[in-house]
Amino acid sequence: MKNILQFPAEYYVGIEGGVEKRNQDYEAFAWIVIQDTNGKQGISKTASFTLPKKVSKLIDQGLELGEADDQVFQRQNSKQQNGAVGILTQDIITRTSYYQEAIVLALVPFINSELY
Repeated sequence: MKNILQFPAEYYVGIEGGVEKRNQDYEAFAWIVIQDTNGKQGISKTASFTLPKKVSKLIDQGLELGEADDQVFQRQNSKQQNGAVGILTQDIITRTSYYQEAIVLALVPFINSELY
C-alpha cells in the first residue's frame, strides 16, 4: 500500500460513522473532517437517528452496526450498500444523501475563509 502523502491533494476528507448509547437505545451518526494542506479544518456531524431495539441489543452484545443490521434485516454486507439509514428510511435517505449536507457544512470554514 502506498503512503497517502505520495498522492498530494488540496483537501483530505475523513468520514466515520458511529453509534452512541442513549438510555437503552443507540443512535447512529457520522463525523466528517475536511483538512487542507495548510492545516485548516472543517468538522461536521450528520443528523442522528435512534436504532431499533433489536439492533441496539446486538450492539450491546459486541456486534458492530453493520453486522447487527445484517442479522435483524436478513441482509449481507449492508454497511457497504444502503446501510442502516437506507434500510430504516426505505432508501428515502440514501447513504450518499445522508452524508451530503454534513460534507457541505464541514466546508463552511473554506467557503468563508475570511471568517475562519
